[in-house]
Amino acid sequence: MKRKYGFLLCIWAICLCIKAQNKIPDEFCGHWQNHDVSSGNWNGPVIYPEMVNFFYQLYYVDEVNVPEKGKITISLHNNKREIKQLEIKQLATDTISYTFTGWDPVEQSVRKTNQNNMEKAECRDLPPLLFNKWVSDDKGTIGCVFTSPDKLHYEQRDWQIKEIRRDIKKNEFELLLKSDSLCKLVYIRKVTPGFLDLASELTNHPMLPCAKDPAIYRILGSWTDPETNEWKYGFFEDFAIYKNDFWEYEFIRSKKNKMEVALKKGDERLNLKVFLNAKTDTLCSIVEDKGKKHPYVKYSVLPDYKYADHSKFKDTGYQTDSVTIIGYFRALTDYSPFQISIPNMLTDNDESFYADIDSLGRFRITFPILNATEAYVDWDRATIHTILEGGETFVLYNDFRKDKVLFMGENARVKQELSNFRDSPESKSLWNLYLPYDAEMAHDEYFRKRNDIFNQQMDIFTKYIEKHPILSDKFLFFKKMDFTYSQGRDMLQRRFSLKRDEKEQFSTAYMGHVAKIFSQLSQPYTLWRDVSTFCRDYAGYLKDLKEGRVSMLLPEVEGIKELERMGRLSLTSQQKAGLKALDESSTLSLQLQFQRKDSATIAQRLEPYKALIEQIQPVLKDSLVVKYLRDEWPAVSEEVMEINNINREVAYLDAVPMKGVLKDLELGRIYFEIMYYMKKPLHARSIQLLDELVESPSIKNIIIERQKYYERLDKENIDYVESLKKTDHLTESKDADALLVKLIEPYQGKVIYLDVWGTWCGPCKEELLFVGPVKESMKDKDVVFMYLANNSPEKTWKNVIKENHLTGPNVVHYNLPDQQQALLERRLSISSFPTFILIDKSGKIVDMHAPRPRQKERLIKVLNQLLNEK
Repeated sequence: MKRKYGFLLCIWAICLCIKAQNKIPDEFCGHWQNHDVSSGNWNGPVIYPEMVNFFYQLYYVDEVNVPEKGKITISLHNNKREIKQLEIKQLATDTISYTFTGWDPVEQSVRKTNQNNMEKAECRDLPPLLFNKWVSDDKGTIGCVFTSPDKLHYEQRDWQIKEIRRDIKKNEFELLLKSDSLCKLVYIRKVTPGFLDLASELTNHPMLPCAKDPAIYRILGSWTDPETNEWKYGFFEDFAIYKNDFWEYEFIRSKKNKMEVALKKGDERLNLKVFLNAKTDTLCSIVEDKGKKHPYVKYSVLPDYKYADHSKFKDTGYQTDSVTIIGYFRALTDYSPFQISIPNMLTDNDESFYADIDSLGRFRITFPILNATEAYVDWDRATIHTILEGGETFVLYNDFRKDKVLFMGENARVKQELSNFRDSPESKSLWNLYLPYDAEMAHDEYFRKRNDIFNQQMDIFTKYIEKHPILSDKFLFFKKMDFTYSQGRDMLQRRFSLKRDEKEQFSTAYMGHVAKIFSQLSQPYTLWRDVSTFCRDYAGYLKDLKEGRVSMLLPEVEGIKELERMGRLSLTSQQKAGLKALDESSTLSLQLQFQRKDSATIAQRLEPYKALIEQIQPVLKDSLVVKYLRDEWPAVSEEVMEINNINREVAYLDAVPMKGVLKDLELGRIYFEIMYYMKKPLHARSIQLLDELVESPSIKNIIIERQKYYERLDKENIDYVESLKKTDHLTESKDADALLVKLIEPYQGKVIYLDVWGTWCGPCKEELLFVGPVKESMKDKDVVFMYLANNSPEKTWKNVIKENHLTGPNVVHYNLPDQQQALLERRLSISSFPTFILIDKSGKIVDMHAPRPRQKERLIKVLNQLLNEK
């Protein structure tokens, strides 16, 4: 008996010894930080005595071998029974190198209390939203629920939470779970009121909050009418969607294969009886109130509509109308405001409109549009391209888990067809038809290749149509023209690679095809973004041929023309020819200088104009002209130049030629461009000319409304006028360094963010739109936002500042005399606008290429770094 027990004790001792050998020695355990890891990425392994956490997966130790001192080989397996091997070599007390199966060797990893951006956390640190009941599918299967603060029910098992780590940078949590002998790593990547983004073992497990009434899972989803394939009902956890709106549940009753659902919306009530199909959960029948029973189908992908649709796009006559979107974003992780952007043919820019999203993922927005237009819906998050028509209201539903987009409403069909086409294999194959930009490619070769792409696009689209024979006329019309106009846009964008200084032209065949596309332009023109670009570039091409890169308006020439217009001066035909020669030679001289031609070449090119110019010289010296240019011209010069610019642009439109509404739209764009450039009202004569040029009353009214806006802006006072600094005392400054010291000296001890800009500079004004949030973040800190304006008329300068609310205790503006501004720009080597410069608290320039305002996070980070420097 003693021998038997002695033998068992021996076996037990051997087992203990084996178990001890299957633990990783303490000197290799800990949190290891790889030396070459990028911030925010996986840091390195976490090694426990019996487990290894490697690249978001947990591995159990099978065997530990010690071939030599300071070196071990560990055999591992995970819950998927994948076998791995980890070899570790100790380089120093807290430094190792290692090799893991399938990974490149890591030459150095350092033991740390906490890895970069990681910290130990407790259950109480987890987001409160996490302690809800979460379901893993639309059938209501419980996927994740905390049964107590430190216990989790997940994947049909109960787990004890053994350890929690938090990624500070990403605000994500890593949970080490244990259930009996089984362990698991779970990552809480994001939790919002409507979505839990959870991952384990390199697999995402997205989950949604459990419905208050689990009975809803019997009919949860989007139901369509099989007779038409239109989306009619949406039943979701907290509300329903029906007839273009949200409805709340008054009650839900479920018994066997029949349900009663009572909906309410304000004072409205709707009672539904739902008869479920016993064999499948994708079929049901619904009775509204006392109506007839009607079948409905739940599709994972909405099929084609079942009836022909020959309707045309609504044309409002370019009178502003509104669109209302009622939206539901399901499984939302980012609750930033909903954004929709539409191209504005008059401003030649995108206009964006925003709406807040509630905790359930719902939003409602109403905004104006000029006419039927394409739109970019929540592009950074949802990436939906669709079409809007004036006066419409529709529902947009997007399930982010499944990338499923549905539309409901009177004009929903073309939107749904565009969405379905986007997800089709044919659409994806179109992405590969891309002709890279090559400025050196011969233009006719580009034309041939671009035309080949167009033909391939049409072939692919034709095959799609054959597979989907009952597509709406709207969809077919929009897409066919879209391919056509994008080709025209691309062809005319090539004008920027022409040698314009040499008046290089496209071939007759090239421009013949452009003219053919132009002849196909269709109403409503606002429907395609590319129409605006195409028309603008068509006129721009003709303008480039005539003017080259630069043009010049001489006060002498324009002043004489103005005197003649008013009837105060009469010119002979020879004098008119001489005035024209003076005008053309001045512009040519400037162009040749721009081309860096030598003086002999310039003289040779200007020689033919000399004799004609002699004819106008007596007029230039006439006392009436001299007195007018001296006394009256300064007050009217800006107005005359403005009128000349309009007339010149009109001449190019006539040369295309453009007529009717299309011409009115392009004229409107010209007027808007001048107002945007000058940031002030147009002169009276320009408005009078508007009446003569623009026929469309609605387009004319839109321009007048913008005029009134700038008239109001002109009259507004500047808030915190102290931000605008006087410069009279700097007019005599000749030394750039001394001038720079004078500007920054009052702000010693503060960080200066310097913006060198100009009111004439489009990119400069675009960046000003992003300054507000940065300025607000720094309002209580020692940061000064300093602006130096280049060649900026005072009224325009002040209006830009007012429009962008660019004043305050931490903002200073200088509009220096041209000479002093030029001194500073040479001193600072300014070669482009805008230029952003950072100056530290000691007055030293530390960054000549500082982050732009639109790079908000980067900019705020570097500003704080400079503030923290001693």
